[in-house]
Amino acid sequence: MFSVRKLTETDIAGALRFFGGRHDAFFAHSNILEKGLKDTGAVFCATYLGLFYKEKQIKAIAAHCWNGNLLISAENVETNQLLELARSTLRESPEGRTLNGFLGTEWAVKELLNVFPATADKPASISYNKMYYCDRDSFNKIESGSSIARLADGKDLDTVSDWRVKFMKDSVGLSVSDKECRLRMETDIERKSLHVLERISDGHMVAMASTTSRVGAKFMIGNVYTSHPFRGKGYAKKLISSVVEDLICGKTAQYNTALLFTDIPAAIKVYKAVGFRECGNYMMVLYQEPVIL
Repeated sequence: MFSVRKLTETDIAGALRFFGGRHDAFFAHSNILEKGLKDTGAVFCATYLGLFYKEKQIKAIAAHCWNGNLLISAENVETNQLLELARSTLRESPEGRTLNGFLGTEWAVKELLNVFPATADKPASISYNKMYYCDRDSFNKIESGSSIARLADGKDLDTVSDWRVKFMKDSVGLSVSDKECRLRMETDIERKSLHVLERISDGHMVAMASTTSRVGAKFMIGNVYTSHPFRGKGYAKKLISSVVEDLICGKTAQYNTALLFTDIPAAIKVYKAVGFRECGNYMMVLYQEPVIL
């Protein structure tokens, strides 16, 4: 009745229907639209497997990504079926790819954590996030005052790369290499998805945020960071407001909804001030060191 297999091009339409309005599948949805199903190991590529009911209806999808993260999105299926999907996906992924963490549907990630537990020898950062959305109706503009938002460019790379290292440590408790963070920021700059806020008086950068994934008329905000000396001054609020206003309210706006997730109380306060409203759950388990499969 149920079967697990690798997704093929003929499954794309069914996968997109499954993803539909599932916010916990946003990253996998965005990655398929951008890179398709072929796993070359490049950024945003992944190996995708599905759990099928009667060989037609998709009930869950797992994606083992280029960066080692396993994305999981699942309806109410049996635990043994979920575990078969996860194990099969890890077996099918390219040789040498490690397991860096699980992200996605909360109950599914909890089940996977039982099988691949965090231990003293294999510590992990575990976060139970709430997801939030902001649309034109809920958006609350925050005046930028003496600061201005812009897209980051090459001259900002050193600073934002350093901020990325600190962001990963502050937000998820992970120590990530300078090289990895620099590569991520280079990618965001090239894709014109990294926004920074700077003071008008001296051009000093104080905060950053990325639009990490895009699906249809929705986009995800992440990588939100304010430099330590400038925290508590409302800069993150101003930057998020500027990004949302530009992308969903501007004259050339291509989107109608912004999404993000967090479990940090101070961040939640910022996002609610801009007009974000709770819309679901998203769980992350990120290992301190890659798990060799």
